[in-house]
Amino acid sequence: METKVNYIHSYYELMDKFLIAQFKNALGEISQDDVNHIYHEVIGYLEKNISDSDADFVVTQKDKINEIKGIFDSSFHELALLKTQFNATCSSINIKNQLENFRCNKVFDNILLVLRKRYEAALPFVSGVLPISQYRTWFAENDCKISCGGADKLMNVLLAQQEINVKKIPEIKLFPSKNNKYFMIQMHCKPTCYVAYGGLDSLFKVSTFCHEIGHCCGDEDVALFDKFYSGQMKKELIVSNEIPAYRFEKIFSDNLKNFLINTQIDEGMLQSCLLDWKKMKFYLDVLSSYCCLLYFSGKKLAEIQFGFNQLALKMEPEFKISENSLQWFEYTNLAFPLSKLGYIDAYLEVFAK
Repeated sequence: METKVNYIHSYYELMDKFLIAQFKNALGEISQDDVNHIYHEVIGYLEKNISDSDADFVVTQKDKINEIKGIFDSSFHELALLKTQFNATCSSINIKNQLENFRCNKVFDNILLVLRKRYEAALPFVSGVLPISQYRTWFAENDCKISCGGADKLMNVLLAQQEINVKKIPEIKLFPSKNNKYFMIQMHCKPTCYVAYGGLDSLFKVSTFCHEIGHCCGDEDVALFDKFYSGQMKKELIVSNEIPAYRFEKIFSDNLKNFLINTQIDEGMLQSCLLDWKKMKFYLDVLSSYCCLLYFSGKKLAEIQFGFNQLALKMEPEFKISENSLQWFEYTNLAFPLSKLGYIDAYLEVFAK
């Protein structure tokens, strides 16, 4: 029997495989029999690797998987709203002039054209491009070692802060990863929330843990993705309550003295470090979204990289980019054009005011 956290990780990998198979089937690249084979592989893994005490978890996940099977029969009919949302985002972060170089309108039109022709049932689960390596290095180099105690203590202190305004705190089950690997994920399986977490020995890691607890306590009906998905999908599968998750990070930042075991650490320095980190992630979310849009418009990786580098340097000089390297991008599953909207919206709502 695998530990719950390893189960969650492996299960998500299998789900990813299943979703990509659905996408390839929609394009005619593989048969329905191939999809069905992977479907039974996921169901088999689910039944084999979960304990009897979590039977409700198995039932919930089976329902989700079967919903996914039905989703590809429905259309992704509200993608046009994406154009309005991104135009508003460009304006609100005051980089519209820089982004015009990407010919955003043409990108949106191309996506809609492709959607109608081939990807109507599959676009939510296609692959995209994201920046890699040096940005992750920046995060590691600018993190700060702190001590806040174990996960249970940290969660209890967080939920005790007076700024927490939650009608009802759900049941939250915490599962540590092996070797304290930095791995954070939250799954809401009504009525229980499962949070798998990695090491809690640094500022960014503790903040991310608070982010996941915020997901547990956030209202699902405020999901930004409500605008883009059919009722069946947004009912259980896709929830983007990033605003409450970011608010919990802000509460952690504003009340550091209540969390830190070592009170000799400069709280102002930590708060500044955390704000810089959130700002950098915000920049990457904006840039990643436009990388995806260019990718779906048919641009080659070299062209995307050049535009990305130029825009990145204008937005944040700390991005030290080698214009001759194509190592900045990786293909990443589920990084479709909507994937960063929740984070962009949450940063503007919580940290940019």
